[in-house]
Amino acid sequence: MKSLLGIEIRPLGELLRDRGLISEEDLKNALALQQERREKLGRILIDLGYVAERDVVAILSEQLRMPI
Repeated sequence: MKSLLGIEIRPLGELLRDRGLISEEDLKNALALQQERREKLGRILIDLGYVAERDVVAILSEQLRMPI
């Protein structure tokens, strides 16, 4: 977990997995690709068709505590 201004932030992949939007296998595949491509995990998950862009935006909004 990262800390932003003293607030613990859970990783995007964990949040998506825990909400049932992606599977553990999806997350592992995307993380492996992230190591190769050096791209943002959200972009990879969208490109693979695992999640919709709106789902990533909603989770990021929640993660960063910034309403959209």
